[in-house]
Amino acid sequence: MEGVNGVECIVVFRDDGAATHSSLADGWLLDKVAALSSLLCEVGRITAAELGKGVAETITVRAGDGSGVVVFTGLGQARNLSVVFSKETKLGVLLYTLRHEYQVEK
Repeated sequence: MEGVNGVECIVVFRDDGAATHSSLADGWLLDKVAALSSLLCEVGRITAAELGKGVAETITVRAGDGSGVVVFTGLGQARNLSVVFSKETKLGVLLYTLRHEYQVEK
């Protein structure tokens, strides 16, 4: 993801948690990121629906040190994108880039 510092990995995954594309070489870590991100997607979708907030577009988990993961939903064909980032990443720049590089399925 050009122009965004601190991105550690990117994983494209299906709603069922299976990874389809990734910048990770480690298969175990790839499966872990895809499965946990799929779970976050489902929790985000349920939460948004139950609270009457529409469709969840992004789910962000940020650790105390500033690192974390952003899950971007709705890439089409039941695909989603997970970006794991370091504390050096400017979250606003990352979110802006995601929204403008990837079209959200409406």
